[in-house]
Amino acid sequence: MTRVLLVDDDVALLEELADGVQSFGFNVLTAGDAVAALAVIAGPADVAVVMTDLLMPGLSGLDLAERLLAGRGEAHAIEVVILTGRLSELDAARAARLGVFATLGKVSRLRDVSAVLAQAQQRALERRRAAMPAAEVAK
Repeated sequence: MTRVLLVDDDVALLEELADGVQSFGFNVLTAGDAVAALAVIAGPADVAVVMTDLLMPGLSGLDLAERLLAGRGEAHAIEVVILTGRLSELDAARAARLGVFATLGKVSRLRDVSAVLAQAQQRALERRRAAMPAAEVAK
């Protein structure tokens, strides 16, 4: 089962978001910063979507996206969604250049957040299936 990894340095917001996203049926993991998120991704968890805050101490959400998306093969595709209170034109351009799936405002309704996560998860899984050899897809 694939999972959604939520990343935010605001612990209260992270817990609230995790509870809300789980209520929509997602299997959720959390990380308090980008370094912890990279450790989760390096582990055995099958993460298809990473939703990350933009502004965090240390590595930003865009720095995390860059590390996650650069050179990742389609068989292990991950989609990244940026969640932010403010998005500059420069950050929006960088997100697009990196291939970020979507950017959402922190004031977005949970239903809208969950819909974007579902779309991102579906896209990641489709990319993974397309990268599989035909014999594995037939199983």
